[in-house]
Amino acid sequence: MRKILYFALLVALLASCKPANLMTKSVTYKNMYSEKPLSILALPPINRSTKVEAKELFYSSLAVPFTLQGYYVMPPLLSMEILKEESAYDSEMFINGSMKKVGELFGVDAVLFTTIHQWTKTAIASQINVKIEYLLKSTKTDEILFNR
Repeated sequence: MRKILYFALLVALLASCKPANLMTKSVTYKNMYSEKPLSILALPPINRSTKVEAKELFYSSLAVPFTLQGYYVMPPLLSMEILKEESAYDSEMFINGSMKKVGELFGVDAVLFTTIHQWTKTAIASQINVKIEYLLKSTKTDEILFNR
């Protein structure tokens, strides 16, 4: 009798489960999949945190996740030197403008803007907690391809 009761309870439990509405990546990031950028220029981060060194620390490691996903990322230190020589080191100057000229100069398909909102380091566990916003803009259409 107990087995029948357990079986009925299991059937009722499974019948009450509903599959979640999962959205595919092609629906969620439709601009990324329609434009298909291959090369990315990562501009120096916009630092809105209280840590001065956050900009350089984060920028030096920014290209790694994108290169692991198959994108060609302009070397950050090289692009930073070029931007410093041209007095265009601040990304704030470009974020609202057209990316077409940047795409022509660097030969990239997209430009990555990052904004560091929070950078805290805990001394007890030696952890760094960050809150960063990513914005990827197309150099062909000036549309936002990715924003998170």
